[in-house]
Formats: sequence, C-alpha cells, structure tokens
Amino acid sequence: MKKILLPLLALVISTGTFAAESQKTESPEEIVRKLYSNYTEPQDDNRAPVDFGDYASDELKALLAKDEQLAGGELFCIDYDFIIQGQDYDVEEIKRTLKIKTQDKDSVVVTFKNMMPMSTVVYKFDCTQGKCKITDLLEKHEGDAKASSFKEGLRQCLEKGEKEMNSDTQK
Repeated sequence: MKKILLPLLALVISTGTFAAESQKTESPEEIVRKLYSNYTEPQDDNRAPVDFGDYASDELKALLAKDEQLAGGELFCIDYDFIIQGQDYDVEEIKRTLKIKTQDKDSVVVTFKNMMPMSTVVYKFDCTQGKCKITDLLEKHEGDAKASSFKEGLRQCLEKGEKEMNSDTQK
C-alpha cells in the first residue's frame, strides 16, 4: 500500500505545483519584454510571434479593431508600428539601445533608438482582473516636450475619421 501511495502523493503534489505555475500572472515587464522579442529575436518554427492583442485591454482592442475596420485593408489612423515607433526597424540598433524598466506597479518604461532619435514608450497596465492588460502607451520622442497618449490620439483620429466618412456619405 505504501508503494502505491507514495508515488501517487508525489504526482498530486507535482501537479498542484505545475498548475500554480501555469496560472501565474505575467508581470507588466515580462509582457513588454515578450512584445519586443518579436523585434530582437529571430522567428522560427518553434517560436510564434507575440501578439499585442493578447495583452491589450478590451477598450484598446476595440479601438484597434475600429481602426482596422475603417481602414478597409488600407491605412487609417495607425500608419506605423507603435511598438517600435516606426514603419521599418533596424534589429541591431534596437537590440543595442533597448532598455526596459519597471517604473511602478502599473507602468513599464521602454527606451530605444530605431533609425531616429531616442524614443520612449511608457506602457500603462491594469493588473486588477487577474491578468495584466495594456491600457495605453505614452509615446515620447527626443525633442518632444511631453509624452502623448496613443489611445487618446487613436480615439480622436477615429472620431474625426468617422465624422468625415459620414459627411461624405450624406452628400
């Protein structure tokens, strides 16, 4: 009986430990590091790219979906890759200059250079629902007086674009 009970007990304990680890919430910094790995690590068959949408809040996802819908296969409000702050990127320059640092429990600061002056992106998070979700990106480029909200800029652009589209259809 002891021979059966001991391995069974070990299995139960190890399964519980595995389950606890698999349910561990990723920290904001871990999420941001994953996002930038798309640009700093080679893609291969064993490593799927990290999808920003998997970590975006519902509100941010809705805005991104609206932009995609209004774009109709073209560019609408988002005409650049907001993670790397450009349309193209230099892998080696990003790798060499990339710095990712937790600012506080809800913010991660990323600085890097990508074929332009230094960029700073502050990722804002909400970690209250059991998973950390990106709620906004504050974008600042060298020479800018202050950072601007990606989410608010996108929201304003979409509202303006919808008004223009509605006025065009009423003519």
